Amino acid sequence: MSRRLARRIVIVAVPAMLLFVAPPLTAHAATTLNVPANFATIQAAINAASDGDTVLVAPGTYTESIDFLGKAIAVESAQGPGGTTIDGGSQATVVSFHSGESRAAVLQGFTIQHGVTTTQGGGIEIFGASPTVSGNVIANNQAGGDGAGIDVQSGGNPLRTSSPLITGNTITGNSEIPGWSGGAGGGISMNGATGAEVIGNTITHNQNDSGGAMNLVGAGTISDNMMSGNTSNSGGAIWIVNGFTGLIAQNVIVGNTSHGPGGGIFFSPASGSGGALLVSNTIADNQAVGNSGSAVYAAGWSSQWQLFNNVLQGAGTSTVECDTDPSDGPPRLDHSDVFGAGTVLAGTCGSMLGTSGNISADPRFVGGGNYRLLSGSPAIDAGNNSALSLPAADFDGLPRISGGVVDIGAFEFQQSGAPASVSISPASVDFGSQPVGSTSSASVTLTDSGGTLVHVDSVAIGAGSPAYSVSADACTGATLNPGANCVVGVHFTASAVGAVSGQLAVTGSAGTLTVPLSGTGVAGQVSMQPVSLSFGRVRVGRQSAAGSITLTNSGNGTLHVGAVSLLGQDPADFAVVSNSCTGAALAPAATCSMAVVFQPAATGARTATLTIASDDPASPSTVPLAGSGR
Repeated sequence: MSRRLARRIVIVAVPAMLLFVAPPLTAHAATTLNVPANFATIQAAINAASDGDTVLVAPGTYTESIDFLGKAIAVESAQGPGGTTIDGGSQATVVSFHSGESRAAVLQGFTIQHGVTTTQGGGIEIFGASPTVSGNVIANNQAGGDGAGIDVQSGGNPLRTSSPLITGNTITGNSEIPGWSGGAGGGISMNGATGAEVIGNTITHNQNDSGGAMNLVGAGTISDNMMSGNTSNSGGAIWIVNGFTGLIAQNVIVGNTSHGPGGGIFFSPASGSGGALLVSNTIADNQAVGNSGSAVYAAGWSSQWQLFNNVLQGAGTSTVECDTDPSDGPPRLDHSDVFGAGTVLAGTCGSMLGTSGNISADPRFVGGGNYRLLSGSPAIDAGNNSALSLPAADFDGLPRISGGVVDIGAFEFQQSGAPASVSISPASVDFGSQPVGSTSSASVTLTDSGGTLVHVDSVAIGAGSPAYSVSADACTGATLNPGANCVVGVHFTASAVGAVSGQLAVTGSAGTLTVPLSGTGVAGQVSMQPVSLSFGRVRVGRQSAAGSITLTNSGNGTLHVGAVSLLGQDPADFAVVSNSCTGAALAPAATCSMAVVFQPAATGARTATLTIASDDPASPSTVPLAGSGR
């Protein structure tokens, strides 16, 4: 029971000259703490930071583990994950949030790697906290338990829920510690989380015993993520047991492998745990090796689960299988395209084909790793506009309903009347002649030249073109309005003499476009004639006749000749008496010459090496010299 406290007001007269007014309290001014300029380590900067501060980290590799200590601070890299790494040194979790951090605690722009723990969260541990994890590369971390890449759990005393925002990250190559078993969630594990949001991440090539990409228990939103190339023993991409009551919307779940049931998703909710909602996902080309449900396997008490507007494509024994024991009935399947080589709907789901708008037809993807729909796909205008939690925009950020009726799957075919089109300038790039060992740059501009929005998925150099690389990329992930453009930078590094060809490939909603690349590595090349000199027998103290050596530039570029020196066993017994080569710049096929004499200081065999420096990649060049003193 609360008690109201009576307040007594006393008015006291104070002489004006004695009146003191306390200054107003001021809020902490946000400060930027620079690493390593002001603090040698990231953790030292965190220790000194206060709520509202930013820890700004310069490029480099920082071998340490960090803890946010409950502070509402931003820890950011100055130049992004490509050049700024926090390396756990294979000793512990790399980044920890376990003191009730809110979303004002931000980790952004790092590569988080080589975290190893025998418990949970090799890369990032979130325990009873709700931070923002954005724009990082979380790679090559290991855990003996759940969440090799990121582990999210509610916990603490008193119990704190975890509701982090995990967005725009690349989560790749994370795995269970070799020899361990029973872990779940190679990329991310969420256990007991509520209100968590996992949005717009790329989750690839992770591994764990269950749920190669994700393990989900609790609630939250999982949307607009790419999950591919993940492996497990159950649930190649996503594994759900006990219960998940959140939203799984508009994810592209492709090319994952399970060695048990559920190549794409495995779910087996506990009795009374409620159900999740799956809306507008594309789940295709996943494998359940020797098992059932290459796209989805439903077990347990799953009748409250609802699946709207999903492309569910697969192969093997069955595409979607709903277990019969234990079960309270199948999940709701509505306006989905279930297609595959084997039985498309098996178990208690077997009777759903042809009901509630469900179809079984080849969805007709663009192909080559592009899961957008081709014109004429049966999935176009075949969805349910009344689906619960239907996103406003598709996976590309384009309008979700184009043509009056929503499409099935993560991508909406844009029916604006104008085809998607991209023009590229220049149409080809010739770097011309480039000295071997040097690098030159060029820019390629992509312009949306059609009448509809265009999304760019990837920009890459074609296989077999090691001399070329993408140096800057403002296009991957971009959505261009008609007339808008983006720019890609390309490097050519001439590593050998001769012509080198390559190709820049741009893939997106306008298809795949290629830009031919060409360049020629040029360098001077030293050829010596003769390749060795022998002066025969010469009396000690006497000088031989001069031997002439001609140097020819046999390369395809200008040759710059440097110093000429005598090295080897007896260099003092030989002398260069004339030299037109040092300092010469020889065009291809041009020559210079040197003359060498032999003056033995002792009897017997005498040897040396004439050494010529140049910018020939094989420099220095040598001519063996020999003679005998008598």
